[in-house]
Amino acid sequence: MHCPGNSPVRLAPFETADAAIKLVENRYRDVESQNPALGRNLSAADPDEMRAWYDKGQVHAIAAQDRTVGCLAVAPSAIEWIEGYEIKEEVITTTHTGNGYADAAQAVWAADCPAPDRLVIGTIDGRNIASRRTAERAGRKPVLAYVFLKLPVEPGRQ
Repeated sequence: MHCPGNSPVRLAPFETADAAIKLVENRYRDVESQNPALGRNLSAADPDEMRAWYDKGQVHAIAAQDRTVGCLAVAPSAIEWIEGYEIKEEVITTTHTGNGYADAAQAVWAADCPAPDRLVIGTIDGRNIASRRTAERAGRKPVLAYVFLKLPVEPGRQ
């Protein structure tokens, strides 16, 4: 894929869908062990969905310095009434986080977007500060925010 400017990454196909699935599942395991509260709220994309996206060319290896450092899956979708291209999965391997690879990967993908007039959308857990910052650096602004409050339990009701 086209690399805008001096991008530190390029997008490439994975050898197999299973290679992408393994990378994603390993990263989620790392998140769960490093941040259990966040890990409880996140889950890797379903392997069958990953295979379907892979078959459509929507799963990309994020490569930096000739090694795979992450995975980006983007597919046409909608969240609520907002239609566009949804970030279905985006992870950077634990040993390569903090280098700006995730937002660079989004920029590389956007440079070759099949319909540049569409929005790039996604759902990010409020505890996932790194992903929220990545989206902001990539130019994605928050549109919806859901807040869930725990209500007090009345005596005798559960």
